Amino acid sequence: GWMAVAYIATAVIGASQSISAGRAQAAQYKIQGLQALAKGERDSVNANIKANEVVENLRRVNSAAVARGFAGGVGGFTGSALTVQESNIRKAGGDIRTLQVAAKERKSFGQIQQQQFQLAAKEAITSSKFDALTSMGSAAMSMASFATPSAPGGPVASPTSYPSHLKT
Repeated sequence: GWMAVAYIATAVIGASQSISAGRAQAAQYKIQGLQALAKGERDSVNANIKANEVVENLRRVNSAAVARGFAGGVGGFTGSALTVQESNIRKAGGDIRTLQVAAKERKSFGQIQQQQFQLAAKEAITSSKFDALTSMGSAAMSMASFATPSAPGGPVASPTSYPSHLKT
């Protein structure tokens, strides 16, 4: 009767809510994935900007070394002025390589995080569908028990649980 209809309606609403919740969670994961990707890109760009700043600083420092060399009457591209410039280039080159590696790693890390969030989104959808099916299956089982006719002479025996044969 009406109890069965109410039970089915409740199960359908519960299943619908499970699917809606799964979709909402998936959407949240997709947004987090895009945020992680954007952060990786931004961090990569920032590392490249720092590398460009190192190059600009190297130009300024080496220009000053050249000017000091010429001002001292030695020459800007020979002797100790050249040694200072070469040392600066080696140091700056190491910094630039480190920043270039960091830029690539940060970008890759953002891409990896986005992929993880995409997988989480798919799992949220799958899980919500499973929850909905479980809810509907449970309702169907209950409906079957409501609809079980009584045998002549009394009610049908209720099912029993599985008897374990293992000693505990």
